Amino acid sequence: MSIFIRKQKMESGIEAMNGKTVVKSISLKKMSLSEMASHISSHGSPYTRDVVYGVLLAFMDCAKEQMAEGKRVELGDIGTLRYVVKAKAQADESKATIGSIKSVRVAFTPSLNMQEEKSKMEYKWVAELQGKSKHSSTTGGDGSDGGSTGSDGGSTGGDGGSTGDDGGEYNEKDGID
Repeated sequence: MSIFIRKQKMESGIEAMNGKTVVKSISLKKMSLSEMASHISSHGSPYTRDVVYGVLLAFMDCAKEQMAEGKRVELGDIGTLRYVVKAKAQADESKATIGSIKSVRVAFTPSLNMQEEKSKMEYKWVAELQGKSKHSSTTGGDGSDGGSTGSDGGSTGGDGGSTGDDGGEYNEKDGID
């Protein structure tokens, strides 16, 4: 299994990051729920794509319902979903109210198994738009020559990493989004 990566020169409102180059993960494609249902169905499942799709839709509805009831939803060896809030800290406890909440998001925590799996991942560089092939991969090195960055190449989850996102999606027509 692989994690696709690219280099990106940072240009942001964070002065300490401006002009620096970071390695970011990138998705080559976003898989729709329908595509995932077809993929599951193609693995020798006795269930058709439509049945699998229906089960996935029901799962999503039930997961939202259960999280709204304050429960964490475990996805087997993948990890756990839950709602989390971000709120403004208040010096006076009486001011810590619902109005202090800045945002609510769904958090994903990878399982121990998933965390162990990510240490076994191979890193593949997505070539820049200089006439190179879309992907290149070698082993060894420090990553500056298209080589592997090693197993400690950073967080792959949405809650970590130095830039806080997944680096975008690869677009064949015009390169990297």
